[in-house]
Amino acid sequence: MCAYAINTSVLKVLFGVLGPVDVLQGARHTFNFLHGNQDSSFPSGHMVLAGAFAGVFVRLYRASVLPLSALLLVAAALLILGDWHFLSDVVAGAFVGVSAGLLAGELWIAHSD
Repeated sequence: MCAYAINTSVLKVLFGVLGPVDVLQGARHTFNFLHGNQDSSFPSGHMVLAGAFAGVFVRLYRASVLPLSALLLVAAALLILGDWHFLSDVVAGAFVGVSAGLLAGELWIAHSD
């Protein structure tokens, strides 16, 4: 949840990238630094949440790497094919989410001993 909140309140506002629907209507696909809002496209909040969930489980249960990676790829493909996000949005969202999840899993292990 923290990764999603940071993504929505900080990263989307910082980068200000418009979504595919806006670009198809003639807007430029570019960074608009400090001109974004919570509805901006980059990074994908969907992938941040899914990646964070996957990252925790991957760190705590190594056998979950392949199934969760496959699910993340399916989610990424659906977000792109549904014209909700660009590839760059999905990749950045997955990076932020998985990184946060791995960190959370690592902290869990460090403090559970």
